[in-house]
Amino acid sequence: MDQRQMTVEYCIDGCAVGDYNYAGLEYGSECWCSSTPPNYDPVDPSECDMGCTGDAAAVCGGVSRILVYSKSE
Repeated sequence: MDQRQMTVEYCIDGCAVGDYNYAGLEYGSECWCSSTPPNYDPVDPSECDMGCTGDAAAVCGGVSRILVYSKSE
């Protein structure tokens, strides 16, 4: 995936192509995919404050903070 184009939808779609159930966004441009749900406590949403590189109006995680979406969302 091209990190310069990162959006929430781009990450979710990219993970779905790989048949992953979960997509996570971090640092505004990093997309992480997983078949299993995260096994950590949720963070305060206010800590996810970095705009996506492909759409600065959307939020793509934060510094060491990953916003996780399931395939069904």
